[in-house]
Amino acid sequence: MIKRRKKLALVTVWLLTFTVSLAVLIPTYATSGIPSVLIDAKLVAYTTDLGYPFVDKNNRIQVPLRITLESFGAKVSWDSAHNTAIAEKGGVKIKIPIGTSYIIKDTTIIQNDTASLIREGRTYLPIRAVLEAFGAKVTYSAITQTIFVNKAGGEAFGDTASIHFLNVGQGDSTFIDIGSFEILIDAGTRAYGSQVVSSIDPYVDGNLEIVVATHAHDDHIGGLPAVFNAFQVDTIIDSGEVRTTLAYNNYYSAASSEANCNFITDADMSFDMGRGATYKILEMGDGYDNTNSNSIISLLDYGDVEVLFMADLDSGVEEAKINSFSAVDVVKIGHHGSKTSTSTLFLNQIKPKTAIISAGIDNPYHHPHSELLTRLLERKINVYGTFRSGDIVMKTDGSTYIIDAMRKLTMADFGSPAIN
Repeated sequence: MIKRRKKLALVTVWLLTFTVSLAVLIPTYATSGIPSVLIDAKLVAYTTDLGYPFVDKNNRIQVPLRITLESFGAKVSWDSAHNTAIAEKGGVKIKIPIGTSYIIKDTTIIQNDTASLIREGRTYLPIRAVLEAFGAKVTYSAITQTIFVNKAGGEAFGDTASIHFLNVGQGDSTFIDIGSFEILIDAGTRAYGSQVVSSIDPYVDGNLEIVVATHAHDDHIGGLPAVFNAFQVDTIIDSGEVRTTLAYNNYYSAASSEANCNFITDADMSFDMGRGATYKILEMGDGYDNTNSNSIISLLDYGDVEVLFMADLDSGVEEAKINSFSAVDVVKIGHHGSKTSTSTLFLNQIKPKTAIISAGIDNPYHHPHSELLTRLLERKINVYGTFRSGDIVMKTDGSTYIIDAMRKLTMADFGSPAIN
């Protein structure tokens, strides 16, 4: 018999920064492992014909000259007599001599630590020196190999939300961060508690605003006592289900002892996060015999980007509550990629472009199941797994987004086999 604690008063709050580790960018034409460029949050569309960015012998990123400068809004011409490219924008003229470690802005020579070059018949330039000469703000993530450019000289990716799908083996943990507001959804098993604390500590500004314990299974709540010990938590939300397991007792004791904390159970509720971002709890019903069915489901709605977090909800509840769901951009797949979650009807309803699976290498359940991967891949959904990429980080400004992951999953990844 499943017991539920009495529901307490609900609260309304507000949310969501970012870090990254070898990037794959959305849209899907971006190529993993190749440096990528965002100009005013718009991805530069490099192709095989136009060429792709690369890192030169001086460890500097070279980008295809014409498509990059034209995407920046500059007019490009060629001085064949002097083997020099010329870019003009807003009354500023930049000369880029090929093979020389400088550029010329109007009449001023600007030294650089690498030279533009011609490779396989295409002209490349060191991007930072040229675009900064036009007054742009250029920042670079060495981990993601991503260049962010803001033409006006401001922050290169605006107000940025980040979602960290943490690698906690055969478990779940997701961290959402924007500005000084943070949310943690689950923390894996007890063995991963300290790792989760270390992963999120650099990003928690003051209190941890919300912790969600999606349901009373060890692989979701086992690590939460370490989180409560490390941070002051303002609000804890859980499913209300009571179990007699050691993991549950440890979690509940720590949660109910958290000082100055609002400890509530799930219902339809919405947290205003500021900056146009909202975190929503989607009530799926209570008192199911299957603990997975009692999972808390939540949604991050930030501008034009929506991310759905499915915990371990099974297909029966997905389909019974199908009208609670609508189209999203990214979904954290339910139940570690089990075939008993993420049904065909559900996928047809939410129509995701990207899916994240949290599972452990060679796990005893053989997650993700081949049936689930088939359902995702036949819809041409980009699928990533923590068992291949480690921590996966999504960054969004509310209009576009980046997924930081090692590589996409294929059918060969079913069962999460170890790769030698």
